[in-house]
Amino acid sequence: MLVILVGGTLKVAKDSRKYFEDNGFQIIQKYNYWPKDSITEHYDKFETCTEEEINLCEFKYPVHNGITGFRKEQIIDAVRGRTNALMTGSPDNLDFFRQLKAAFNKNIRLVYLYIDKTSLESMTRKHIVSEEEIQRRLKKGGELRKLYINDKALFDKIVVYEEDGELGMDALHVQYDSIISDAKNNNNLVELPYTGSERYIFVSYSHADEGVVIPILAELQKEGYRIWYDEGIHGGDNWMVLLGERLSNCTQFLLFSSESSTKSENVQAEINGIVKLKTKQIVVRLDKAEFPFGIEIYLTKYQNVFMYKKKAMEKLKKSLLPETKN
Repeated sequence: MLVILVGGTLKVAKDSRKYFEDNGFQIIQKYNYWPKDSITEHYDKFETCTEEEINLCEFKYPVHNGITGFRKEQIIDAVRGRTNALMTGSPDNLDFFRQLKAAFNKNIRLVYLYIDKTSLESMTRKHIVSEEEIQRRLKKGGELRKLYINDKALFDKIVVYEEDGELGMDALHVQYDSIISDAKNNNNLVELPYTGSERYIFVSYSHADEGVVIPILAELQKEGYRIWYDEGIHGGDNWMVLLGERLSNCTQFLLFSSESSTKSENVQAEINGIVKLKTKQIVVRLDKAEFPFGIEIYLTKYQNVFMYKKKAMEKLKKSLLPETKN
């Protein structure tokens, strides 16, 4: 699970990262780049990066006088449910966080860290000298408070911190404990694709359907089924060679049919590839969308499981070959 903490700043952000890390979470590195002529005052000097490092980030956003970025490879295991990780961010990153929630909602927890105006100003003045930077941070805090009021549905949880009061750091840790417990009890864990030499299932699906497909694969893996699926992160020009190898050597072909997959050229290419092989196939219908007529004629020869009907998961498991199971 990926916990995204929005609103943390200065010592609260630093303490929050340490608390989650002490509880077994990976910390997603946030790259902050400021040009040499930037007047932004930094509290955590170690959080700055070079221009070369920011250019390696797949996700980049302008922040005040600089740029903040994230590396895709650092968050993919968390959004896929394989690990627990913490990402901290500001209102400037919200568009990115919305995209993550839309794609991986079951494995995302977007948390608003509320710091009242008095506490934020007191804390900021202890660590920041520039009045311009102080006012900028106070303004950002106000924007985030208004955002929460206007769009509460965006956040999964709110936690509260006071600089001087009963809701200090210890109380914040107690609030974090429920989030940490939720993450550790998350049942949407999906393992890495199977790459061994035993018999396995090749999964064909559209990445737009990951929110539905990944939990199904996770459940099958818990039953012991060996599954290979495309993670969507391709490591070079030899990717198509690997894809062809995994397809040609699979024992069973599991196709997830949906509005998105029927329009996917990659999915159709995998179907065309499996046509040449004598491999048992199963079509899992996520909705009532259909492939082009020629493909549909071919797919009707094989068992179809309709996930929007009763006992679909039970029927799917009965359709899988025993030899693909540990």
